[in-house]
Amino acid sequence: MTSAYTEYVKEQTNRHPCLQGLADFLKDESREQVHPVSLCTIDFLHDKAMEPKIQKISPQNETTSPQAVDIGKLSTIAPKLRLGKAFSTRETVLVDVTTVPQNVQGRVIIVEDIDRHTVAYLGIKYGISPLFFATYLDSTFSNIETRPPPPSLAILPSVVLVQEGVHLHYQRVLDLGAGLKEIEDTARLNSNVRRSVKPTPPLSGRQLALARTSCSIVGRLTEDDQWTYLIFVDATRADVSISEQESRCLRRQVPLSSGPEDVSEFQSYSSWRKVRQSRASSGAEPSFVSHPTQMPTSLSGTSFPRPTSLFIALTHIFCSQPLPSSDALNGPLLHILNVSYYPIRLALSEWKLYTLVLSRYVKHYENTLICCSPPVRQYYLQPWRRRCAQSRQKLAALRLFVDTQISNLDPSPPKDLHIKQWKLVLHDIDHLSSQIAQWATFLDGMVGVFDAHQSLMEAREVKQLTYVVLGFVPLSLIAGIFSMGERASWSADLETYFAIAVPATIALVGICVFMRKVVGY
Repeated sequence: MTSAYTEYVKEQTNRHPCLQGLADFLKDESREQVHPVSLCTIDFLHDKAMEPKIQKISPQNETTSPQAVDIGKLSTIAPKLRLGKAFSTRETVLVDVTTVPQNVQGRVIIVEDIDRHTVAYLGIKYGISPLFFATYLDSTFSNIETRPPPPSLAILPSVVLVQEGVHLHYQRVLDLGAGLKEIEDTARLNSNVRRSVKPTPPLSGRQLALARTSCSIVGRLTEDDQWTYLIFVDATRADVSISEQESRCLRRQVPLSSGPEDVSEFQSYSSWRKVRQSRASSGAEPSFVSHPTQMPTSLSGTSFPRPTSLFIALTHIFCSQPLPSSDALNGPLLHILNVSYYPIRLALSEWKLYTLVLSRYVKHYENTLICCSPPVRQYYLQPWRRRCAQSRQKLAALRLFVDTQISNLDPSPPKDLHIKQWKLVLHDIDHLSSQIAQWATFLDGMVGVFDAHQSLMEAREVKQLTYVVLGFVPLSLIAGIFSMGERASWSADLETYFAIAVPATIALVGICVFMRKVVGY
C-alpha cells in the first residue's frame, strides 16, 4: 500500500512541484522514521466525549494493545506508555482506529508524529488529497534554486481556501538550557517529522530556540452519516538533535517558562475546594476528573496537572470540554470550526508567547546598542525581520480561513453565539498580527540606528588615528626643514633637532586638547 501511494504522489509532483516534500517523506531514503506513532481515538455520543483509547505503532510493525485510558491518569500514563507485546500488525490497528462504532455520533482521531506508512493508509482510506499532507509535513522554505517551495508558499491564498481542512503553522519557543556552546542552524527534532529548530542569540545565559510546529485538521463523513475528524500533531516531547554529525548530540525539548497559558477557563475557588474536600475524604490522588464521563469546566488548578505535550493537551481538552457551540452544524458533518476551536486557541497561545520573546529580543538589542558592549551584529537583526514577515503571513492565512468559514455559516439565531465566539478569535489574531507588525517596524528603524552607530564607531576610530598621526607632523616638518641645506651634519645638529621638535610636538598636542575640552571644537 505504501509503495503504491508513493508512486501516486511521485507522478503528481510532475504537475505540482510543491508535493516534492511529501514525496521525499514517503521514500524516506535517509531511514529517519524510526520512532513510534501515537494514536488516540475519542468517540462522541450526545455531544459528550467517551473514554479515550491510546495506542502506539512501532517502526517494527508492532503495536501496543489498545487500552481505555482514564483521563485523570492520562498525564502520567501517556509519557510512560511503551511498546509491549505485539498483538496485531500495523494495518490491523489502523483498521481498528478508523472503524467508528454504530452507536456514536462521530470520532476524533489524534495522530502524533505520523510516519509514511500511516500517511499512505489514511490517504487511501479517507481519500485525503496529497496537498493536505504536503502542507502539514513540509513547512521549511529552503533555497528555491535547489528544491521547490512548500505548498504554503507556492499556492495562492485563494486556492488554499478551497482546499480541505485547516493547517496551523506556528513557532514554539524552546529553552535548551545553559552551558550550550554552539547549536547549528541545521538542528532538527529527533522524530519522524523532523521539524527545524532555529537557535537564537543567548539571553541571560539561556540558549533559546524556535521550533517550527504544525497542526492539521481534516474531516470526513461515513456512509452511516457519522463524522470522523483527523488531527495531526507534531511530537512536541521529542528531543532536539543539535548536530547532524553527532547523532547522539541531543537536547531535551523544554518549553520556555513552562509553555503558553492554558486556553481553558480558570477554576473557581468553590469548585477547587469541592474537589479538594472530595479527594481528601476518598484519599484519591490528584487527577483531571474522577470519571471519564464527567465533564469539568476547567483544566486548570491544582487538581489538574499540566499537559506535557500537544497530543496530551488536545486529548484532555476534547475529553473534558464540550465542543463549542454544537448547534452550528451544517448537516450531519460536524463543522470544522467546532473541532478546530481549541487547536486554534492553543496555537494563538503559542503565538502570544512568541511575540513576548520577540519584544524581549528587541529590548535586548536596544540596550546593547546603547551600552555598546558587546557589539550588536547586524545579522542578528535580519532573521527577526524575516520572521516577522513570515509570522504575519501565517496569521493572515489563519484569519482568512476563519473569516471565510464564518461567512459560509447561516447567521440564524442558534448560530449567532457561535459566530460571536469566533469574532473574538478574529480579534485575537488581529491583535497578535498588529503586535508583530509594530515590532517589525521597530526592527526596520533599528537597522538604520545600527548603521548610524557603525558610522559613529568608525568616525571615532578615525579620530583616534588622527591623534596618533598628529604627533608625527611636527617631527616630519622640522626634519624637512633641516634637510633643505646643502649639507646635513646630523651629528652636530641632532641635539638641535630634538630641542626644537619635541617642544613643538608637545605644544601642538596641547593646543588640540585645549580646543577640544575648553573651546569644544
